[in-house]
Amino acid sequence: MNKNFVVLLLFLFFISSLASYSQSEKQIQKLVNQANRNMALEKWYEALPILQKLDTLKPNDLEIYFKLGLAYYHTVSKSQSLQKFLVAASGNYYSEELDYYLGRAYHYNHRFDDAISYYQKFDAKLDLSDDLDRMKHNEVSRYLENCAVGKALLSDSILLEIQNAGPSINSIYPDYVPVVSSDESMILFTSRRSNTTGGKINIDGQYFEDIYLCTRKKDGTWSEPEQLGKPINTKDHDACIGLSPDGSLLFLYKDTGGGDIFVSKIEGKNTKKWTKPERLQGGVNTDFWEGSASLSPDNKTLYFSSDREGGYGGSDIYASERLPDDIWSAPVNLGPTINTPYDEDAPQIHSDGITLFFSSRGHDGMGGYDIFSTIKDPDTGKWSKPRNFGYPVNTANEDIYFSLTADGSKGYFSSYRYDSYGEKDIYILHRPLSSPTLFLFKGTVRNKETLEPISATITLLNRETNRVDTVVTSDILTGKYAFNMEFNTDYNLTVEAEDFEFHTEDVQFPYQAALFEYIMNFAIEGDRMYVVELYGDTTQILVNEKGDLFGDRTPDPESEKDPVQVTSSDFERIKNGATIILRNVHFDFNKSTLKRESIKTLNQVYTFLGRNPELFFEISGHTDNIGSIAYNQRLSNRRAKSVYNYLTTKGINPSHLTPRGHGELKPIATNKTPEGRRLNRRAEMKRISSHGDYIAHEGNQDDSEDGYIIWEQLSIRAHFVKNKGNFITKYSKDRLNTLVAVLKSNYPNSKVMILGYDDTSTEDPSKGLDEKRASTVFDYLVKKGIAADNLIVRSYRDMKAFVGDNEEPPGVKRRKVEFYLLN
Repeated sequence: MNKNFVVLLLFLFFISSLASYSQSEKQIQKLVNQANRNMALEKWYEALPILQKLDTLKPNDLEIYFKLGLAYYHTVSKSQSLQKFLVAASGNYYSEELDYYLGRAYHYNHRFDDAISYYQKFDAKLDLSDDLDRMKHNEVSRYLENCAVGKALLSDSILLEIQNAGPSINSIYPDYVPVVSSDESMILFTSRRSNTTGGKINIDGQYFEDIYLCTRKKDGTWSEPEQLGKPINTKDHDACIGLSPDGSLLFLYKDTGGGDIFVSKIEGKNTKKWTKPERLQGGVNTDFWEGSASLSPDNKTLYFSSDREGGYGGSDIYASERLPDDIWSAPVNLGPTINTPYDEDAPQIHSDGITLFFSSRGHDGMGGYDIFSTIKDPDTGKWSKPRNFGYPVNTANEDIYFSLTADGSKGYFSSYRYDSYGEKDIYILHRPLSSPTLFLFKGTVRNKETLEPISATITLLNRETNRVDTVVTSDILTGKYAFNMEFNTDYNLTVEAEDFEFHTEDVQFPYQAALFEYIMNFAIEGDRMYVVELYGDTTQILVNEKGDLFGDRTPDPESEKDPVQVTSSDFERIKNGATIILRNVHFDFNKSTLKRESIKTLNQVYTFLGRNPELFFEISGHTDNIGSIAYNQRLSNRRAKSVYNYLTTKGINPSHLTPRGHGELKPIATNKTPEGRRLNRRAEMKRISSHGDYIAHEGNQDDSEDGYIIWEQLSIRAHFVKNKGNFITKYSKDRLNTLVAVLKSNYPNSKVMILGYDDTSTEDPSKGLDEKRASTVFDYLVKKGIAADNLIVRSYRDMKAFVGDNEEPPGVKRRKVEFYLLN
């Protein structure tokens, strides 16, 4: 080969390589310029892929590693920044901010001791005489507090299962703000997907927000997300932030002004179309940002977040009351117990009406938004000190938009975690099955003939605290309702719908570890509402062949007139008319056979009666509240008869003893515990006259205006519809039928006062509804065979001096008729 030719080839190769190298440098510099420009504009999501490409072109460039760390740090992938910062630090790359970012990266990875070390190292270099450095010092001091809290929470982590909601809901895009219906049949959420309406991309590189819907399929999984479409989704930002308890109102965030809250309504009963969202009127929206909302169970109070002037720091949580014509009152800041100098957001009021969940960057948090709960005192209106949910619910990242299901078994919230599908995802928190304290009580309200759903108001009164725990409205489209209840708690459930008779039930459910829900369905026929089914899991419970609830009872231990609790050795000291509880006479569950330990006491009773042959006694049998009222009445009759038979067989004059069963109507202990129910399965003796009537004892000598002595109040009551005096509901007829059976069986010759009440807080006293109600009940009892001569009709206002104050809360509890035995 010609030597000159070889030299020429080498020269040409050198020139080509030089040109190629120059072109590669230009490409790299172009990418560097693009990355720097995006970083300067804080377009971190756009800068990140450019820096990743530069990393492959210049794999050992420490500045690129540092910038990659910054890009990761300013996205949701904050924990991934640590490796990049560590590489930069290992090569002695200098940045006065490197120690700060190493502290932040360790913080997001929950390596709190390392984070504290770098925070302190960075803080030591600050000049506290400089305003900017002083601000940085305050910021780092807060992060040090977060790390201390994080260490404590990690060391005391709680055992909870946290599950990604899965690919049916989550995507490679941000998915957040889960809004779940009360029965968990649907979930609405906000997402920034590529199919966003209008196709716009925000300044942060993400698509504009749209609202999506998933529905629960029969197999329990979620359907594919469906965009709500127009008029809900528009070409601008549209985010769901809340759903009314009955599912008829959807609250939205729109990026208008400073950011405002809008509302959309279900359009008609038989459609799933939503009306065009309208901006909330009144005091909620301002020129500032208003971004989250939650409506109370009674639909009267809206909790929302805002960064308006006059707050305690960043965004605060406020409450506004609904006024006529859907105008909202001037809001009230929830105060420094809830709000801090930092940000509070995402309020969610639970179905109990007093538990508020929210997220905060303040309080005792791990960093970022942590989820907290607080409880409102119904008497004072004050909120309790917020409680951090702890790890693993809360992390050093953003944990926000928490809502708890009605039964308390699970919660939905937004977070970014190692198993996220791309960006922020929706997660489900599952409560341990080993310790349920709440269960879901749900059902439907429908027209029996047409099966159309009925929008009804369901009120749950806790009879132990005499407070309303929950007020919900059944869904206008499905008739469904749901709320949480506690096991082993006495409740009164009232269902009211416009143009229909109200229905009320007394309910209590025993603890069952495997049970998370009970279902009670109501049907409306004509103007009458009644229970058609009640069941828990797959086993039907507490319902007779007519579909009536075996819970129609109001046993009231307070109605006992100071019963004398004695042992058999105390019989000689019993005063006339007192109740003698035979403490050692008990029966097995569901039996009337005397237990062996009862015989000793009964023998002493026999001795006492033999010494006092002139006295007359009622032998009364009692049961616990397991089973129906009718069955317990029969069982108590048999128990009284067992004691009667034992004593008369031994020689006591049968005419001096009257066996009577009182069923479950006179408990002396709680029916919530096995021990309490054992005590209620008992026998008693009560001093009566030779005619079988009661003898008033010294504690109850108040004379009525008729000269009769009020012996005792019966625990059975009837209730009436508002402003009605002559209409007896099915519920009250059932109670009155029980009363008829008790009177015929136990008190055939006794005088009974029928005492009528009205609710003076809502009813006009001049209408005389109290006396009308008593007269209506009088007519019904006479029709059922009770002698008219044995019944006396009176109004409460005439008898207040003898029966005391009416301390029932306003509402159906005051619209009642009571019954008193007289002598």
